Amino acid sequence: MCEHCMYRAISLPDQPRRSLRLLEALVLRPDLALKVQRLAMDFGWASQVPQKEFLSILRPDGMDALSLVKSLRSFGLSGGANWIWQPGRVRLRDTIFNEKLVRLERPLIQDPRLGFIRWPGTGDLDEGWGGDLGAEIRKLLKAQPLLEDFSLSDRLITSETFSSLETKLQPLDIPSLKFLKGSPWLAMAFFLAAA
Repeated sequence: MCEHCMYRAISLPDQPRRSLRLLEALVLRPDLALKVQRLAMDFGWASQVPQKEFLSILRPDGMDALSLVKSLRSFGLSGGANWIWQPGRVRLRDTIFNEKLVRLERPLIQDPRLGFIRWPGTGDLDEGWGGDLGAEIRKLLKAQPLLEDFSLSDRLITSETFSSLETKLQPLDIPSLKFLKGSPWLAMAFFLAAA
């Protein structure tokens, strides 16, 4: 019983190895995964932890484990700054988009327009993504109609992305949003959409 209570709220930001061990525990004990409601973790393990330390049941990205968490309402994510647009992070995006979040905290996003980016764990360089990061953020918001609290670390986002958000963000994209944490530029884009 105590174990089930402990798994309701798990906070492991900035702890990639412990985040990896948590994913392994969720695969081995899916009953505990169903208890998780608040989760803060570090996805930096994908590029920091040697592949030989992964359990074979985790597979390369750990998304099977995260998709077992069906009651998640609050999610904090650190590490993996390119998860919202990086082609190699489709499963992470899909997993987050399928949750019914009320709170999304610290999703560090690095704008691909900031230059060449080394893809974690691959050694490949992004030669220019060519997409619209503002549109990707909008997709995230549209997938979370219950989202009330959104915290975005936007220090790595360009003015083009802010402009995209200002012109494309609609009230229907943020129907339940009550709290926003970000820069004044980000707040302005959301204010214009809510007005």
